[in-house]
Amino acid sequence: MQIYRQFSLVILYVYYAILLSSVGAVISQSILSFGVTKSAASILDGYKDIPAVIVSVFAAGIALRFGYKKIIIGALITTILACIIMPLFPSFSTTKIMFILVGISFVFIKVSVYPCIGLITNDKKQHASLTSTVEGMFMFGVLIGAWVFAHFVDDINQTSLHWLNVYWFLAGASVFSIIIWLFNELPNYEKSEKIVSVNFASATKELLAYGFTIFFLLGAFLYVLVEQGISAWLPTFNREILKLDPSLAIEIGSVMAAASGFGRILYGMILRRFNWFLPILGSLIIAMLLIISSVIWTPHFNHNISSWAHAPIQTYIIPALGFFIAPIYPTLNSIILSSLPEKQHASMSALIIAFSATGSTAGSIIVGRVFGIIGGGGAFLVLLIPLALLVIVLIKLNKAIKN
Repeated sequence: MQIYRQFSLVILYVYYAILLSSVGAVISQSILSFGVTKSAASILDGYKDIPAVIVSVFAAGIALRFGYKKIIIGALITTILACIIMPLFPSFSTTKIMFILVGISFVFIKVSVYPCIGLITNDKKQHASLTSTVEGMFMFGVLIGAWVFAHFVDDINQTSLHWLNVYWFLAGASVFSIIIWLFNELPNYEKSEKIVSVNFASATKELLAYGFTIFFLLGAFLYVLVEQGISAWLPTFNREILKLDPSLAIEIGSVMAAASGFGRILYGMILRRFNWFLPILGSLIIAMLLIISSVIWTPHFNHNISSWAHAPIQTYIIPALGFFIAPIYPTLNSIILSSLPEKQHASMSALIIAFSATGSTAGSIIVGRVFGIIGGGGAFLVLLIPLALLVIVLIKLNKAIKN
């Protein structure tokens, strides 16, 4: 039963990884199929993130009121609706609605999954290991998603709407997830008879009383800003700057997902034996060096590249960032959650969602606007600023935790 419970959590994260990570592919295809500008496409992330911030205010209380299992199944049903409207009503406006529904659904998934990890683990080491594994599998979901979406892209008729058929497949995957959860029994836990998080300000004030909370939340915001700024615009960068065919431009994104997944799983093993601070700090420095090298070593081609065999080495510089920055997020989440009483996990999960969603939108908009103004060659250079700030925040967080 324990393995089945862990599997059910992993399935959720893999599935929503495919949907949430599709923003980059959808941006690239919307520019081609719906004729939207880069400036207009840059706000697409906000349609899944801003509603998530709003809903996160009361999501934890609803999860406590109705129970994690019912909330998870309800979120999956909503996601089915989000998927089927895409091929039925193809437009950029429908894309916005789809991401609103998916974003809201994932809020309820996340405020349920994190407490579930606490329910099925026995100590901090188990908690850190399972958190890192679940988040690591999220990155493998991103990898799978890149290939799934690329499979439905038409490289010959690049304005074709054939890529929207991927959502029929994703609706079916949601049905499969529901079946898995129907047979999943969680350990007993205390439910609230009322929606307690309507007093979100009070819960936030209580959490901020811990000295390390503000540094953690800033760290989460900055990390997601960087990660989403890259992933949202990597397919467009690959297509316009590196001259890859649209499907290949999306597939190359799987390299970053694979690197991220391996990075998170490797750090999950490292954190069982070593303190988190120095490995994470070193990874941030390497990440900044990779961004600088991607700018000064950008190739120039006059023809489209249609195969992996002909892709230049520069194609893999930005995706390699995933290995070094991806472990930061699950590490921070585990540190904060394992330092708090279990009854505060759902409320902290809501705060994590709010700050992460805000960072995600900011990253996509910032990189998208820079991309449109100066071109993609130097668009990622702007991310050196939040990476440098993240170094400072992690130093402060480490000191606060020790104190």
